[in-house]
Amino acid sequence: MKLNKYVKKSLKIFLWILGSLIFLLLLVALLIQLPSVQNFAKDKAITYLQDKIKTPVRLDRIEIGFPKKVILEGIFFQDQHGDTLLLGDKIAVDISLLKLLDNQLELNSVDLQGIVAHVHRDKDSVFNFDYIVKAFASDKPEDTTSA
Repeated sequence: MKLNKYVKKSLKIFLWILGSLIFLLLLVALLIQLPSVQNFAKDKAITYLQDKIKTPVRLDRIEIGFPKKVILEGIFFQDQHGDTLLLGDKIAVDISLLKLLDNQLELNSVDLQGIVAHVHRDKDSVFNFDYIVKAFASDKPEDTTSA
């Protein structure tokens, strides 16, 4: 009889925790749809990106269509020599949410509108966007040993 009382109480606590987690996930999904939250995310992303690559970046608007669609409008990237690297009106990307949960980015489709990219290679065969790749490259050596 006492065991039944503890089982009921434990089950009730478990259901409250599960319900709270589901509520929080739904709240985040709804908040991501608000323009003010999207602008906050855009500003944080631009600041992070500019600090990482050390060149000016501009993004007028980001729209996150939960769970799969990300739309970037008014894009500008400048290269290290002060020239325009990427300029465009709109990039719409459809991503795979399940892969994102596994820390992988899978692009299902990419729609480009009014995009101009100035890509060139110097005499040492180095592209003008290589500094971006190097900025995000991991400093950790790759583990080539297998179990």
